[in-house]
Amino acid sequence: MSGGPERASTVHPVKATKRSAQPARDDLAAPSKREAILEACLAAIASRGVRGLRVNAIAADAGVSTGLLYYHFTDRDGLLSAAFDHINDRARAYRSVGDLPEDSPRTLLERHVLDEFQDEPAVVEMSAAWHELRASAIYEDRLRPALARAAHDFATELADEIRAAQASGEVDQAVDAQRVGLVLDTFMDGLDGRWLCNELSTDEVRDLLGFTLRACLGEAPSRPA
Repeated sequence: MSGGPERASTVHPVKATKRSAQPARDDLAAPSKREAILEACLAAIASRGVRGLRVNAIAADAGVSTGLLYYHFTDRDGLLSAAFDHINDRARAYRSVGDLPEDSPRTLLERHVLDEFQDEPAVVEMSAAWHELRASAIYEDRLRPALARAAHDFATELADEIRAAQASGEVDQAVDAQRVGLVLDTFMDGLDGRWLCNELSTDEVRDLLGFTLRACLGEAPSRPA
């Protein structure tokens, strides 16, 4: 992304060892601590990569005990597995920020796809963490089930939005929603790496996505003035 925020580079992971400890009672009483751990984990992955991930450092960054981290996630692999789902949850939240009750299903679909790529630091961080986790799954096969689940969930969400646009008459019924959802997910993953490396700007990526949406779904019907 030309002139955009600094992006994290991909590094290869190494295996970490598990430690066992019991969390303090006060730690268990705070429901937000689990999310704080995941936020610290994603920030660390985005800035230092999976190889540089240290459980003790994550706990310190989150302001919790190491025991509480292991209570919630069992081990390093459990933490990384949960990180995939947390990225999806975070992305779902920032994609829907501009949603309005009067928006049509096709309008929502297009905005949700385009808003995967923004110059907002939180969006760049989530994209960098996802890209690093995906790359790490090449070397750590234990990450692959969580990766497959999270990717399937996102592609299915896209397919569901396409079906909603079909129901509203904004997309032809002949379109294979599930296949197009997978195509969009795959294309977005490919764009992600080039965007993070500043090879493509945010505007260029969003333009390519708009072109792909029209190619897969047809032109959006004109709205009455």
